[in-house]
Amino acid sequence: MVYNSVATVISSGLCHGCGLCVGVCPTRALNMTYSGNDGIFVPQVQDERCVECGLCLRVCPGHEVGFAALNVALFGDRPVDSRLGAYLACFSGYATDPEVRKTASSGGCTTALLLNTLEQGLIDGAVVTKMDAAHQLRTKTFIARTRAEILAASGSKYCPVTMASVFEELQAAENGRYAFVGLPCHIHGLRKLQELKPEVTCKVTLVVGLFCARGITGTGTNFVLGDLGIDEREVRLLSYRGDGWPGAMQVECDRQRVRVPYT
Repeated sequence: MVYNSVATVISSGLCHGCGLCVGVCPTRALNMTYSGNDGIFVPQVQDERCVECGLCLRVCPGHEVGFAALNVALFGDRPVDSRLGAYLACFSGYATDPEVRKTASSGGCTTALLLNTLEQGLIDGAVVTKMDAAHQLRTKTFIARTRAEILAASGSKYCPVTMASVFEELQAAENGRYAFVGLPCHIHGLRKLQELKPEVTCKVTLVVGLFCARGITGTGTNFVLGDLGIDEREVRLLSYRGDGWPGAMQVECDRQRVRVPYT
């Protein structure tokens, strides 16, 4: 095992599966694989390619996150409340657009914010996540540049999300302003990446962090499908939330369509 790499994080069971280590590796010694047995994304280290530069560890949120130094760098000081973090004010709300609110999980604030900033010309696109059309039980993170693409990514995904391909997509993207939407672990990795690769991440001008209570593996989805008597190979469309609040999980197959309400 290569010790100056994320292999140590993986062996310790601290990997989040965010995939940011893959994008930063200069020798392409890392690639993300999906473990069907565990239902998670895990980076695989090709020892023969690894030069032990340690860059993957420097962006890894599972390795360490210096919250005190991070707050000072971003906001100029440590927050008064370490649990809540730095803030100007706190609000609750929902999208006023009926289309946005109906497809959302719990109000559509993130989608509404992205649409508004895009329409106002404040951003050129947004890093968001949708279900992968090629494999409906997995997710795909991409840069959405239109209203339709942002709406396609609306709603929570209760399964692993990896952003391994986004770093390269940001590198290839024309200079512009992009929003980045992710869970706390993704944001931790992004902040560490911004310190390491400012020439790429300077394009990220808006960061939207989502609430997260815990990580849910793909085995959770498989369990629900099994309980419904659905073979995962038959799934053509999967939506975890939406269709009004509190919404329902919807599964579409060749032979049937199943709706599982949250109430």
